[in-house]
Formats: sequence, structure tokens, C-alpha cells
Amino acid sequence: MQLGKLVDYHWKYFTDEQAKKISTEGFEYIILDAGDKAMVRQNIMSQLYLVQNRKIVKQYVRCITTIARFDYPASWPDLL
Repeated sequence: MQLGKLVDYHWKYFTDEQAKKISTEGFEYIILDAGDKAMVRQNIMSQLYLVQNRKIVKQYVRCITTIARFDYPASWPDLL
């Protein structure tokens, strides 16, 4: 659940200025480090195939879809 929320709320921000424009009053934003994003991209697909719990699989698929929307193809060229 925490990975899904992290991806949903914080993956789209690239700079502090962009996050301040997009975020709402009282909402704390974080800028994810490029290394952290790369680690998630590298590991999420392999973990998807190891998980047996359908709820977790759905969560991973939703995260992959969101990440791909922002990062493919520039930051995630090996997705396909």
C-alpha cells in the first residue's frame, strides 16, 4: 500500500517549483531521487512475477502503469 501511495502522489514531481505548483495547501510533497526511481523501476517487474497475493499483484501493476506514464520511454527504455 505504501509503495502505491508513494508512486501515486510523488512520482510526478521533478523539481521543487513544479511540486509547489501542483500540490495543494497542506500537502507535503517529496522529490524522489533519480536513484530511488531507478531502483524501483529495476526491481518492480521482477517482483511482480514472484508475488502470489493477488492484491499485491494489482498494486504492482497499478504502480507500473503510473511509472510508465511518466518515465517511458525516456527514463525506462527497457520496459518493453
